[in-house]
Amino acid sequence: MDQWAFFDELKAGNVRNVYLFYGPEAYIRKSALAALEKKVLMPGLESMNRTVMSAPSAQMIIENCETLPMMSDYRLIIVQDCALLTSGKAKDETQDSELLAAYLPRVPETTCLVFDLSAAIDKRKKLSKALLAMPGAVSFDALDDAQLAKWIGQQLRPLGKKMDRAVCEMLSFTSGRDLTMLSGELLKLAAYVGEREEITQEDIEKIATHTAECTVFAMVDAL
Repeated sequence: MDQWAFFDELKAGNVRNVYLFYGPEAYIRKSALAALEKKVLMPGLESMNRTVMSAPSAQMIIENCETLPMMSDYRLIIVQDCALLTSGKAKDETQDSELLAAYLPRVPETTCLVFDLSAAIDKRKKLSKALLAMPGAVSFDALDDAQLAKWIGQQLRPLGKKMDRAVCEMLSFTSGRDLTMLSGELLKLAAYVGEREEITQEDIEKIATHTAECTVFAMVDAL
């Protein structure tokens, strides 16, 4: 499923036992993980029921998944950048991949296991194929122009600001399409315009960060 289907499922109260988060859109992937944590972890007991692992063995993952939650419905197990899912040869790859692929359908109902992948996934690998075949595989793809304009509007609404579609396109051209960067630019623009509601192209020209690509384009255009 895509990122929007994931948020719809979560809003409806549906939580899966196994997730694979992958794709280039890091900001929304991080937001999805935060939303999932808020959904499954009891307030005040987060540290007791959340385990974050980097480069663990298959046996370590399984042992943590089999541990019962403490005064909560779920334990959240986050495996970051698992080498069994990316290019290159991992230690004990064949054995660990087979062990985890066989275990995935048996993850306890009290466990929410998330493979959070910032690097590109290698879809040829055994564990990748097993996870991609499951309903909890979530692809976080880069936003198209319409989605980006909608996202900008959602970020500006709590700030009491807005910008039209043409201004959104100008901002993405000027400062790039990385949402982490854009979130900072929106806060800066909102502060700059003060009590004025509308953010204009002139505001972006004056205050927004210009990427190298934008600067080169302007130079070539001037020449």
